[in-house]
Amino acid sequence: MYKKLEVYTELDADHLQICKFGAASDGNYRRVLARIETIINDINQKRALERAVENLPVPVGTPSPAKDELEERMRKLQNKE
Repeated sequence: MYKKLEVYTELDADHLQICKFGAASDGNYRRVLARIETIINDINQKRALERAVENLPVPVGTPSPAKDELEERMRKLQNKE
């Protein structure tokens, strides 16, 4: 299932009134601001999770091309001796 990304709410205003709010205490302004803050918080949480996953240590025994390449080079060096 896809997460519903669009959130809507009715504002008690016409087009001109929702393009420019009268004051920070305006109820419509507060609704829009709250939604924008929620979106920003969601983005920040997603980024934090992505960074945390990127920084997880690789479990022992997990295939690693870099490790395999290093081991192969070490074997070649040992065979030259």
